[in-house]
Amino acid sequence: PGSDTEITLLATYQRDEFRLAPLVPAEGTVLPSPNGKIDRETFLGEPNLPSDEVETFSGTFFLTHRFSESVSLQHASGIRDYERSGTFIFPELPPGEREVNRSLSAGPNNATVFSTDTSLSMRFSSGNVEHNLLVGADYYRIDDDSSTEGGTLPPLDAFTPEYTGEFSFSGDLSFDSSTKLDQVGFYVQDQIKFGDRLRVALGGRVDSFKVDFLDEVSGFTIFADDNAVFTGRAGLLYLMDNGFSSYVSFSQGFYPQGGVDANGNGFDPDESDQWEVGLKFESPTGRSSASLALFDITRSNLPSPDPDNPGFSILTGEQRHRGVELEFNVSITPQLGVLGSYSYLDAEITQNDGLVNGQPIVGNRPPNVPEHSAALWAVYSLPQASGLSGLSFSAGVRAQSEREGDSLNTFQTDSFVLFDAGVAYSFDRYRLAVNATNIADEDFVGATPGFSSLVRYGNPRLIIASLTRAF
Repeated sequence: PGSDTEITLLATYQRDEFRLAPLVPAEGTVLPSPNGKIDRETFLGEPNLPSDEVETFSGTFFLTHRFSESVSLQHASGIRDYERSGTFIFPELPPGEREVNRSLSAGPNNATVFSTDTSLSMRFSSGNVEHNLLVGADYYRIDDDSSTEGGTLPPLDAFTPEYTGEFSFSGDLSFDSSTKLDQVGFYVQDQIKFGDRLRVALGGRVDSFKVDFLDEVSGFTIFADDNAVFTGRAGLLYLMDNGFSSYVSFSQGFYPQGGVDANGNGFDPDESDQWEVGLKFESPTGRSSASLALFDITRSNLPSPDPDNPGFSILTGEQRHRGVELEFNVSITPQLGVLGSYSYLDAEITQNDGLVNGQPIVGNRPPNVPEHSAALWAVYSLPQASGLSGLSFSAGVRAQSEREGDSLNTFQTDSFVLFDAGVAYSFDRYRLAVNATNIADEDFVGATPGFSSLVRYGNPRLIIASLTRAF
């Protein structure tokens, strides 16, 4: 509309139809089995079950207005509508057996999410102290409706499956819920410069939320209302010579949760505290950078699937994650760049009031959290003198150590190393690229649900070609 005002409108519509591959038992994949190995291609569902369908629409409105060089207004509003219908299969393999028992459930899930955020930023100085003050308010609303119908499937040989095509639904809903969540927040933040070397960031927000939940089948109903919940953050950074800077920070997190457990009890908000101290580096040209961080994160009221009541969740009390993270991006030559990362993570379930399968989990490691993970990636662009300017090659490697498969720590998934590569050619306003992941086509477990002896294989070799044009 004018030199001081910018408006951006974004809209997306997407429809997917697919067949969700069920999880596979840990026995026969990451655990030995007297019956052999369950291959990555093994499908423990039924081919003639209805396909899953997902439709998503989202729209976003951005507004920025500059009142002056030091005062500006930012606003963003968005809505996302999500509709899904599909089936879910959970196999269970008795130890030493060949046939899996399969439970079946199906049902739609419709959700609408609306959010809006308005803030005012102001820059001003007082002597040699510069302030960048941000004041704002946001609103977030979720309307979620979902229902579940149970069903039956005949047993299936997990090692040499032969499908019967038989399945049936009960006709009765086991779950039919409606959740409405409203959250309003007010926040303030000040980024302060003291001279040329010292930077301070101070911030805080106050949140109020309301959760209204009803399950028509069980009759469970929850209404939660909490006002004036305060969370804060603070950071201190000191700029040293030669591009180095050191920092320390503390931040708190807060997120209300809808739904109930199998006994009809509502969930307390997800809360967190994070301490971090680190060292950063940036070269004078800005082409190379690195950071080293030590952190300690404590999260409470984390939801996880209920192993005794499928379809419900339980809270796992409190988890503590602390470790070291290193990241770097180095320009070795004008044509060759290398970036990488490494992290060490010490994770532990520090509190839990209940039992999982009758056993305590306090002191155990959370599932799906590797102790070590690393990645290295290199990109080489041919120089203009070669006559092939615009052509680039890339290659990389990703690695993770073993991970616990469930909260009881009864089994582990294997470590893995994956190789990726790509080639791209840019000309005029076009970019043609071919990228490949897991080039060696390694069998590896990507994740587990965390509550049972089931795993999900990671993606096989995947090659994607793309053509992009900029306007």
